[in-house]
Amino acid sequence: MPAGAKRPPKLYVNQQRVFDTLKAETRPLTAYEVIDRVSTNGVWAPPTVYRALKRLIEEGLVHRLESRNAFLACTHPTKIMHGLSSQFALIPG
Repeated sequence: MPAGAKRPPKLYVNQQRVFDTLKAETRPLTAYEVIDRVSTNGVWAPPTVYRALKRLIEEGLVHRLESRNAFLACTHPTKIMHGLSSQFALIPG
Protein backbone atom coordinates (compact mmCIF):
# COMPACT_ATOMS: atom_id res chain seq x y z
CA MET A 1 0.00 0.00 0.00
CA PRO A 2 1.51 3.41 -0.95
CA ALA A 3 2.57 5.77 1.82
CA GLY A 4 -0.31 7.94 2.97
CA ALA A 5 -2.90 5.63 1.43
CA LYS A 6 -5.89 4.87 3.59
CA ARG A 7 -6.77 1.25 4.30
CA PRO A 8 -10.21 0.12 3.14
CA PRO A 9 -12.67 0.20 6.03
CA LYS A 10 -13.41 -3.01 7.91
CA LEU A 11 -17.08 -3.73 7.35
CA TYR A 12 -19.32 -5.91 9.46
CA VAL A 13 -21.12 -8.80 7.76
CA ASN A 14 -24.39 -6.88 7.30
CA GLN A 15 -22.60 -3.85 5.88
CA GLN A 16 -20.61 -6.03 3.48
CA ARG A 17 -23.78 -7.80 2.27
CA VAL A 18 -25.50 -4.48 1.59
CA PHE A 19 -22.40 -3.11 -0.16
CA ASP A 20 -22.02 -6.25 -2.30
CA THR A 21 -25.70 -6.02 -3.25
CA LEU A 22 -25.35 -2.42 -4.41
CA LYS A 23 -22.10 -3.15 -6.29
CA ALA A 24 -23.82 -5.93 -8.22
CA GLU A 25 -26.58 -3.63 -9.47
CA THR A 26 -26.51 -1.41 -12.54
CA ARG A 27 -29.10 1.01 -11.16
CA PRO A 28 -29.76 2.72 -7.82
CA LEU A 29 -31.82 0.72 -5.32
CA THR A 30 -34.20 1.86 -2.62
CA ALA A 31 -33.62 0.54 0.90
CA TYR A 32 -36.57 -1.81 0.50
CA GLU A 33 -35.13 -3.21 -2.74
CA VAL A 34 -31.89 -3.85 -0.87
CA ILE A 35 -33.86 -5.63 1.87
CA ASP A 36 -35.55 -7.83 -0.76
CA ARG A 37 -32.17 -8.86 -2.18
CA VAL A 38 -30.35 -9.55 1.09
CA SER A 39 -33.23 -11.14 2.99
CA THR A 40 -32.65 -14.53 1.35
CA ASN A 41 -30.17 -15.33 4.15
CA GLY A 42 -32.48 -14.54 7.05
CA VAL A 43 -34.97 -11.96 8.21
CA TRP A 44 -33.78 -8.37 7.87
CA ALA A 45 -35.57 -5.44 9.43
CA PRO A 46 -35.39 -2.01 7.75
CA PRO A 47 -33.32 -0.49 10.61
CA THR A 48 -30.58 -3.06 9.94
CA VAL A 49 -30.29 -2.01 6.31
CA TYR A 50 -30.52 1.71 7.12
CA ARG A 51 -27.70 1.38 9.68
CA ALA A 52 -25.55 -0.42 7.11
CA LEU A 53 -26.32 2.22 4.47
CA LYS A 54 -25.46 5.02 6.90
CA ARG A 55 -22.04 3.52 7.62
CA LEU A 56 -21.36 2.85 3.93
CA ILE A 57 -22.21 6.48 3.11
CA GLU A 58 -19.95 7.71 5.93
CA GLU A 59 -17.09 5.59 4.53
CA GLY A 60 -17.67 6.98 1.02
CA LEU A 61 -18.57 3.57 -0.40
CA VAL A 62 -22.19 4.40 -1.23
CA HIS A 63 -23.98 7.52 -2.49
CA ARG A 64 -27.57 8.47 -1.73
CA LEU A 65 -29.69 9.92 -4.50
CA GLU A 66 -32.04 12.07 -2.48
CA SER A 67 -34.34 12.85 -5.38
CA ARG A 68 -35.09 9.14 -5.80
CA ASN A 69 -34.51 8.06 -2.19
CA ALA A 70 -32.18 5.42 -3.59
CA PHE A 71 -28.59 4.28 -3.10
CA LEU A 72 -25.74 3.19 -5.36
CA ALA A 73 -22.22 1.93 -4.83
CA CYS A 74 -19.42 4.41 -5.41
CA THR A 75 -17.53 3.83 -8.65
CA HIS A 76 -14.28 5.53 -7.67
CA PRO A 77 -12.09 3.95 -5.00
CA THR A 78 -10.75 7.07 -3.30
CA LYS A 79 -12.35 9.79 -1.21
CA ILE A 80 -10.68 12.60 -3.18
CA MET A 81 -13.92 13.63 -4.88
CA HIS A 82 -16.21 13.02 -1.90
CA GLY A 83 -15.82 16.54 -0.53
CA LEU A 84 -17.41 17.90 -3.69
CA SER A 85 -21.04 17.91 -4.61
CA SER A 86 -21.89 14.92 -6.74
CA GLN A 87 -24.28 15.04 -9.65
CA PHE A 88 -25.76 12.02 -11.37
CA ALA A 89 -27.50 11.81 -14.70
CA LEU A 90 -30.27 9.23 -14.57
CA ILE A 91 -31.21 8.00 -17.99
CA PRO A 92 -34.44 6.02 -18.25
CA GLY A 93 -33.81 2.47 -19.45
